[in-house]
Amino acid sequence: MVRKAQKAGVELRPVEYNDEFVQGIVKLYNESPVRQGKPFAHYGKNFDTIKAEHSSYLDRSELIGAYYKDELVGFVKLVHGNGVSNLMNIIAMISHRDKAPTNALIARAVEICAQRGVSCLHYGLWSKRGLGDFKKHHAFERLDVVRYFVPLNFRGQLALSLKLHRKAADILPEKVVDVLAELRGKWNARKRLTPQPVTGQ
Repeated sequence: MVRKAQKAGVELRPVEYNDEFVQGIVKLYNESPVRQGKPFAHYGKNFDTIKAEHSSYLDRSELIGAYYKDELVGFVKLVHGNGVSNLMNIIAMISHRDKAPTNALIARAVEICAQRGVSCLHYGLWSKRGLGDFKKHHAFERLDVVRYFVPLNFRGQLALSLKLHRKAADILPEKVVDVLAELRGKWNARKRLTPQPVTGQ
């Protein structure tokens, strides 16, 4: 898939965090109101909001843009920590998915980590279905971290006993969650066919 991106003409470049780059992000985010079967949280945000939200950790970040014919079609924000680097943002245009820009961006992130001697590359919370399969195909592995919940009073004890501290998706049978996720995706896909106002200019 990385070779496919190269053959398709996708070019990866280190980029500076400037207004031109942020404007490219705004255009990318406003491509579709729905991603991965869910409403896209960044859709419709204006330039100033996007610029402020993506300005975190720039002192220890590397920004790589994926360009096709000088148009930003994807980018990754790689944030370096102590022994681990984090894919804080990685996204590409749906209309250019056939050119595999996301695959190329992940490969470049791995190269950067190898050059820096970083042993772990973190890619968000573990996912199921589409995004989860994508992560597995790129050799990412799930790492469970134990969390402890301590009730401070009777209400806390009641909440824990009723499992209110957990998400519904963590409680329901996996088959039920899969069916609900499929129905959600169909519903959001139908909404996507309806023209949406774009306010992020």
